[in-house]
Amino acid sequence: MFDVGRSMFDVPLPALPPLFSTSHPTFGDSAFVILGIHRSITFWSGLLIIAFLAWAWRDSERGWIIVSKGQFTAYHGCGGLALRSGSDPPSPSLEFRRSPVDEIYPYTPEIFAAPFFLRSQDVPEAVKDELPRRRGRDNLLGLDPEPYTIRELMTLGIIGNPSSPGGPARVWLLFIPHWIIILLTALITAALLIWRSRRRKRALTIPAPAP
Repeated sequence: MFDVGRSMFDVPLPALPPLFSTSHPTFGDSAFVILGIHRSITFWSGLLIIAFLAWAWRDSERGWIIVSKGQFTAYHGCGGLALRSGSDPPSPSLEFRRSPVDEIYPYTPEIFAAPFFLRSQDVPEAVKDELPRRRGRDNLLGLDPEPYTIRELMTLGIIGNPSSPGGPARVWLLFIPHWIIILLTALITAALLIWRSRRRKRALTIPAPAP
């Protein structure tokens, strides 16, 4: 009834697929795709850049980093990067300084601030008069300073230059918020990963040469 000479371990088991196959897996294999991303330098480079930009975004809310050279000044603050042309007087050498958030010029933080481009000659005269006087008026009345918007704060930075003998100084300023830089970095990284996956897919679909 029972074959005592044959144990249960002698029963043949179905063949299992090898853990590491020498044949090329299909592109639709999710594990293969995940493994490809896991080993992608593009993916990890993009992730590290985004993490650094997120830290820089947070740090820009705490203070200013200002770099000047000649007629150009770069600002890191208010949740973004700004480049200004028309520094007066120009910086003869490369200057780097860091300053805390100035409580004299409080501003309202904006998570998704809009980018903008300003020129001193385009600022209305009423705005040039109102923005500098607002702080003095609040101090005179004993009121808490009314916060500036980021655009108003940057406008103060370009209208505060002294006039040259030929007329008002022509200053421009470009402001790009950090969230746009992070979004562009993520889109570029995703585009590179898609391009890489399509290249691998085409390589995997090429038929092997006949023996």
